[in-house]
Amino acid sequence: MKKIFLSILMLFAFVACSSTQFVHDAKPITKSEKTVLIQYFPTEFEIALEKALENNFWKVSVVSNKDTSSPSLKSNFAITCEGIGADYLGTYQGIIKFSDLRTGKRIAVYKFKVSTKSGIIENIIKTMDSIPGASITTSATVTQAVK
Repeated sequence: MKKIFLSILMLFAFVACSSTQFVHDAKPITKSEKTVLIQYFPTEFEIALEKALENNFWKVSVVSNKDTSSPSLKSNFAITCEGIGADYLGTYQGIIKFSDLRTGKRIAVYKFKVSTKSGIIENIIKTMDSIPGASITTSATVTQAVK
């Protein structure tokens, strides 16, 4: 009986109820504009999200739940946790909002239920990489033939 219950729960975890609604298009960015402020995430998400963004070539500034100081980096984008709560056995539900601080417009809203921590972070990375110019991480080198 326990195995059946766990199997059903895992099925729900893999087909998690989540959606990302894009509200406005962001202007294209350059490599130097890949700066993001993450704010109000629980500590267990904050550290993993910061590392994942840095691994995707984003410069990250963090404002935690208890922090009232100004962020250390002038950011072009903000990822704001509107609330993450435990759902079922290691899954979460909540709302995360993405904003373009250059224009003051919201880019997207990510709502989820029965989602794993890694799935949530992966969706955040995908949303940030959907900004035009954000997923380009290599620089083009021009070489000329030797005469």
